[in-house]
Amino acid sequence: MIFMARYSRGVLVAGLSIVAAAVLAGLLGVVRPAAITVLVVLTVTPVVLLLATFLTPSIRRPPAAFAVADGAFRTPRTIMYAFCGVAHLGLLGLLVLLTDDFAALSLKDKATYVVGTAFFVIYVPAMWRGVGLTITAEGIRADKHCGTVVVPWAAIGPVPPIGERNEVRLNYRDPGLVRVSGWTPNRRELLCDGTDAKFAAAAIGYYAAHPEERAGIGTPAAQDELRAALDAVPAEKPASSSRGEKVALIVIGLVFFVVAVAGDVWVSEILGDESLLGWLVHLVAGAIGLAAGWCVIDGVKGLRRRT
Repeated sequence: MIFMARYSRGVLVAGLSIVAAAVLAGLLGVVRPAAITVLVVLTVTPVVLLLATFLTPSIRRPPAAFAVADGAFRTPRTIMYAFCGVAHLGLLGLLVLLTDDFAALSLKDKATYVVGTAFFVIYVPAMWRGVGLTITAEGIRADKHCGTVVVPWAAIGPVPPIGERNEVRLNYRDPGLVRVSGWTPNRRELLCDGTDAKFAAAAIGYYAAHPEERAGIGTPAAQDELRAALDAVPAEKPASSSRGEKVALIVIGLVFFVVAVAGDVWVSEILGDESLLGWLVHLVAGAIGLAAGWCVIDGVKGLRRRT
């Protein structure tokens, strides 16, 4: 599934075309029920495919390898964001067709529409070109959800980068050398969905410490030499948190999740579901619930790694 990223733009353009045609047909009243059905299918199908991608080996266990092209090492891009974009477009199209009079909506409903559209805009770059790293002799280009971080080698500090999940975290010697375009709140965390993050971090650390090897970046021979060099370095046992810390993380996550849900229900009973303040509480509670759920998942994964 990871190598289907080459079709991401085609999928996104096709999805946009179908949504536009369905919305136009629905607004003209020609085949409104059929248009709604098409949008429902277009919303549900990418979600099913997106869930399926998480079961593929290339997503669960990304390879410890780069794609070699145009004098650079690149982390393969995934099609996941294109699937998210098509589903999001289908949902926005449904909102348009199921709303008879936007002006008559409550302030809360109007805010929901605005937030839903704004959230789509935030990750349009990721849908179009994916997220990942491009490593060259000059430095690193990191394409993120809504921006790009360009890191020259001189900016990277002596502390080795850390690779976890799908992220590489850098330590900068001179942050002023780092250039950012678009919007990205964290320039230290770089995403690499299609390559093992630990391998990418080790490769960056190697080239940061060995400037004489950078000229060969972007060739198959250089990647073979990189692997040999990394294999020759004695593997350090990664610092891992104890079983008790992982259990505590799970407990804390569950507590915050329960508090978020209970607080949301309590505030809804007091303020009602139609008030703007109640809507804001829903939004905050949802964010806390997602963060808490991530803590639980992270804790469970940690326990499974230790068994």
